Amino acid sequence: MENLKYQIDELLKTCMDKKDKFSEFTVSDSLRLITKDIQVDDIPTIIFSDILAFEFCENYQGKSDGWGLYYGPKLTFKTETGETKEFPSLNQITPDIIELWKTRSNESLHPILLARYNSLVWEFTKIITGENPDYIFALNAIDNIILIPKKDCNLHSITMFKKLEYALNLAL
Repeated sequence: MENLKYQIDELLKTCMDKKDKFSEFTVSDSLRLITKDIQVDDIPTIIFSDILAFEFCENYQGKSDGWGLYYGPKLTFKTETGETKEFPSLNQITPDIIELWKTRSNESLHPILLARYNSLVWEFTKIITGENPDYIFALNAIDNIILIPKKDCNLHSITMFKKLEYALNLAL
């Protein structure tokens, strides 16, 4: 597992150093490739936190069946028994994962990564820990969302309209 953590740290470091465009989807796809042969239950929290961070769907459209947040599950489906399953699930987020996202929000250098980690902390802290998140996470999310088009570093520029709308809503 130490090798896996190293590979993920290297992937994120590569993203921080990127001069060309990429997106959260790029990071998610790369993380999936690195961990494709490992069962989810076997992945340590320190590694799973990064995988989870890039699996959430931004600007979640299923607001009625979602969590009432900007983020939602990437996938929802009904089982044969009629039970609704989702991935990722709120049940997979723990206070430890929130803390690891806080750490990444301080370590990351690229606005795409900073926007993602800061907004995740802002969105999920209250629901998961019962505590209000520090407003600095909202401010950092806003600042970095604004930097993404300014630095022209997002591979999918069409997604920027909703990101900027989210930043505006955070600011209000």
